[in-house]
Parts: sequence; structure tokens; C-alpha cells
Amino acid sequence: INTWPALTANAHNATQPVGGNQPVYVTNFQNGNAVVRFNGASSYMSGALGASFNAPFTLFVVNRFALVNQGVDDNDYVFDLGVPVPLLNQPGARASIARRRSNDAIPRTNRYYSFQGDAMHYGPAISGNVFHSFAGVYQLASPYHQLYQNGNVALSAPGNSPIVTNGAYHLGRLNNTSDVNYFLNGDIAEVIVYNTSLSSSQVRI
Repeated sequence: INTWPALTANAHNATQPVGGNQPVYVTNFQNGNAVVRFNGASSYMSGALGASFNAPFTLFVVNRFALVNQGVDDNDYVFDLGVPVPLLNQPGARASIARRRSNDAIPRTNRYYSFQGDAMHYGPAISGNVFHSFAGVYQLASPYHQLYQNGNVALSAPGNSPIVTNGAYHLGRLNNTSDVNYFLNGDIAEVIVYNTSLSSSQVRI
């Protein structure tokens, strides 16, 4: 597919004009519903939520990571919002939902991972080859970042400041073309961005 249309009047569509980089629309896959499939190597989509998009907001996705276990130093990005990776030294300028396997000294296999501005946050291990719902809730006061996995609080990170982004987003890839291992290998069934921080009851589906 070359366009994933937004279902609002704002038309913040996700697009991919290059045929070889387009994800695939798969019908009747999850409970009779369609998904968008990313190949883990080249497929992704991008768009913008305006010239800026700042906290409070909530990122909500339903997705499946295809691999049971991530490869070494493999990062599967579902949703990435904000400035490109070379500008990570800008505090509070990014928000993302991803699963990571790090090759550093601390075991971090298959864990939820978010780079919030200049701070790394690791959450729980995430099972592969099954669908999960994730809600990343970004607020104006501590805790600035909370992750809900399948409706339950899985991570609460104080952070250092509210998120302030440039509004650019990517689906299925980190916003950095030099990182070849940071593509999503799996499916996205739903993605919603709310311009408010949802409560614990609101993120449950």
C-alpha cells in the first residue's frame, strides 16, 4: 500500500511512494480483520502530525512482532515520532513504541524500548508472534511517560521533561536511514494518536 489514510479531517496520512519500500495489506488475518505487514528490511511509512506535536498525547497501537526472539542488537520499531536519531541530544524531542534486543552487558532480550528524548526506557519482555495492544501515554508532569501493555501498566518512567516533537512520524521504522536493523518485522492492525493523555480505563480495549 502507498497510503494509510487517517480517519480524521486532519488528513495526517501515512504514505510510502517507493514501491519496493511499501508494506503489504493482508486481509482476513486477525479475527477476520486486515493488517498491514512490514518485512523487517525495507518497508515503512511516514507522515506528519503538523509542524509540532507536543505532550500531552497518547500513542496507541495493536501489533504483532513476527519473530519469537529478536536478533542480536535488533530493534523493531512500530511507531517513531520526532527528530531523527542524530539529534537525540535534544531532551524530550522523541517518543516511540518498539521491541529491542540489546547486545550490551545487561540482558534486555525482547523488551519494550522507548527512547524518550535523551533517556532510554526498558519495559517488560514482549512475546513474539502474538498480537498486543500498547499505549504510550505522555504527560506534562511526572511520570512523563507510561506504557500500557494489553491494558495494564507495564512501565512508568519519570523522564526529565514533557515531550516536544516536530510532528514527523514513521510506521515500521526508526527515523534514521543508517540503521538497517531497526525495521519492524511484523504486522500493525491499528494505530491511533490522541492529542490528550488517556487514563488507565481509557486505554483498555
